[in-house]
Amino acid sequence: MDHNEAILVEGAERFSKYKGYSRTFQYDGDYRENEEIQENGILTSRYIVMDALYFSYYQLQQFSEGDDLHNQWSVQSIVRELNKAFVGFSFVQVENEDKSKQIKEKENKVRDDSDQVRNGVLATGHWGCGAFNGDKFLKFVIQWIAASEAGVTEMRYSCMNDKEFISQVSSILQIIQPEYSTINNDEDQDEKRKESIAGEKKKDTNKDKQKGQQKHESGSQTAFFNDVPQSLDARERWGDAILPVRNDMGCKIGWAFAIAESIGDRLGIINCSQGNISVGQLYQCGRTSYGCNQEDVIEIWKRLLVDGITTEECIPYISPDLSPCPQKCVDGQDITKITLKGAYKVKPREISIQEIINIFGPTVMQFELYEDFMNYKSGIYRHKYGQFLGIHTVLAIGWGNIEGLPYWLCQNSWGPEWGEQGFFKILRSVNECKCEDNVSFSLPNC
Repeated sequence: MDHNEAILVEGAERFSKYKGYSRTFQYDGDYRENEEIQENGILTSRYIVMDALYFSYYQLQQFSEGDDLHNQWSVQSIVRELNKAFVGFSFVQVENEDKSKQIKEKENKVRDDSDQVRNGVLATGHWGCGAFNGDKFLKFVIQWIAASEAGVTEMRYSCMNDKEFISQVSSILQIIQPEYSTINNDEDQDEKRKESIAGEKKKDTNKDKQKGQQKHESGSQTAFFNDVPQSLDARERWGDAILPVRNDMGCKIGWAFAIAESIGDRLGIINCSQGNISVGQLYQCGRTSYGCNQEDVIEIWKRLLVDGITTEECIPYISPDLSPCPQKCVDGQDITKITLKGAYKVKPREISIQEIINIFGPTVMQFELYEDFMNYKSGIYRHKYGQFLGIHTVLAIGWGNIEGLPYWLCQNSWGPEWGEQGFFKILRSVNECKCEDNVSFSLPNC
């Protein structure tokens, strides 16, 4: 086949079993496919056939200068294999355009493995790594990149029980796995939201290139290799974009203030400041409980993905007294909503939380609240005594160290007179009071 050709085999019913490869390759009996038959009479099985480059042992050791196709590590060889894999993997997303509309409609109703393939799932393995002497890890990376570019949403890779290879791949995956997971209100919009966050990260990364930040993308999953600083204070990094401390007036709705402040801060960071975001709307509208009670932050994010949120100027938080959900702004004007591109739960590990704050700004953090926290004045908080009071929600705005002791820098909603002018520090890297378990953020539209 030419370098830009691959073959799609669809509906094959019978194969030959085999064992060995190259000179040990042998027929090993008959094999019949057990896939289900679709309404159009074709088996659901689909196979991609694509030829890999051959590298003989002699060529691997003694390739001549300029003969780059005999060196699998050369740019020419890698580009050839990338293009070949991309062409082949593109079949994963492609429907046969010659099929009639009626057959397509029938096929759309079928929920089987064939649907999985058409919806972006690919099974592959050590392509060209046996008799063709390809390097396993190189071919894994090539196929990963090609699958990502071809729009494959899931690549299932057979490692052939190779423990050394599995260890090598696992160590890489551990580094570049995403730092967040999407909070969904509508599963059909998952990919759109992932694209939104990837684009948002690209915007921020370009802005901070001079700080040594590098980006790696893999399909719909995006991770960053950042030069995470030893300390960060969002107030110093983004200045006036970070909104001031507010006061919940003794009402246990830190969740509403943290969510509103995180949205407001993010808008300021991207030069779209709307001022304070409406705590009043969060407190009065669409809640699962009433009064000064804790709410499920994830459920609030889901609601905001649908309903959006307005500004404090439109619907202010005046007092803890609960009133009906406003239908107009306090000045009688129609309510204008700020919408969210997406909301995301951060991976529960220190470096992931740092990565997200470093890129996007303050994030919503929840932790277990105990009596001794109520007496906090300054320094790094560590739970030592007192009863459990519930779950409290604050804004994580940075991190640092005091005499070698790491901390998260957080913004509370108990007014500027409390703690360190409304802020506090909590022990970092040990999941103090489970503060690293539940961190989330959103990306509002400008």
